[in-house]
Amino acid sequence: MTICPLSAGMQLAASIPGARLHVVSGGTHDLAREHAAETGREIRRHLLSG
Repeated sequence: MTICPLSAGMQLAASIPGARLHVVSGGTHDLAREHAAETGREIRRHLLSG
């Protein structure tokens, strides 16, 4: 079951200046636990981008 389709995320990112969408292949509702390294990298990149 898809709660939020990729197309919705793409539209949202396109409507926010400077937004960046990162799609995690196989990501589920428990993304931070199941893909901890990738999630951490993206959060870190976001925080350091200023």
